[in-house]
Amino acid sequence: MVGLQDRVQALLSAHKPEESFYVFDLGQVKQAYKEWTRVFPTIRPFYAVKCNPNKRVLKTLARLGASFDCASPKEIETVLSIGVLPD
Repeated sequence: MVGLQDRVQALLSAHKPEESFYVFDLGQVKQAYKEWTRVFPTIRPFYAVKCNPNKRVLKTLARLGASFDCASPKEIETVLSIGVLPD
């Protein structure tokens, strides 16, 4: 199994220095969401899609039960395209 450090190194090798990209850990996303809901059990979090519209992040949050704050038709389309119901 390839480790995270090896995967990041492969990304760095494959991209030109002028191209930007980011690396995120979906485990950290899950952990942060679970911590939020544990500490604030009566508050329903709404994730601002404009912060990071990556579909893997959105799908992870949707599976956990998050709601979404959409500020444009494109953001609404993105959230609906991953199977989130509009209600």
